[in-house]
Amino acid sequence: MTEPKSKYIELNVIHPYKQASAAFAAALLFMFVGKFIIKEPAFAWQASTAMLLFFTVFNAATGIFVNSFKKYLQGSMIGFVSLILGTGLVSTLVSGVSIKDPSHSYRTIYIVLILGFFTLLAMSFLIRGVVDFLSAKDKQDKQRQQQRNNRRR
Repeated sequence: MTEPKSKYIELNVIHPYKQASAAFAAALLFMFVGKFIIKEPAFAWQASTAMLLFFTVFNAATGIFVNSFKKYLQGSMIGFVSLILGTGLVSTLVSGVSIKDPSHSYRTIYIVLILGFFTLLAMSFLIRGVVDFLSAKDKQDKQRQQQRNNRRR
C-alpha cells in the first residue's frame, strides 16, 4: 500500500499576500462607498478593522492546511503588517481622523486585532503540531501492529 505524497489535506491555499491584497481592496471599496453613502468619518476605520479581522481569521484557518507552515507564517506576517499600514494610512486620508484621536478608540481596536492575529496563528501552529504528532504516533502504531502480525506467522 503506498502512502500519499502529503499527509495533509491537499488544498489550493491562497498565498497570504493575495489574501492581504483582497482584504485591502475590500477595505478600500467599503471606505469609499461608505464615504459617499454613510458620510460618517469613523466608517473608514470600521471598514479597516473589519477587513483586518476578516484577514486574521481567514489567514489562520487556511494556515492549517499548508505544506510549508514557516513560509506561510512569514508571508502572513508581512501581509498583515502591510495591511495594517495600508488600511491605516487610507483610513486616515479618507476620514480625516487620525488613529491617535482620543475621541475614537481605533488604536485600542488595532492593538486587540494584532494580539488576536498572533493568538490565532499560534493556535493554528499548535493544531498543526498536534496533527503532526498524532499522525507520527499512528504511523508508529501501525508499524508495531504489522511487526506483531509478522511474528505470529
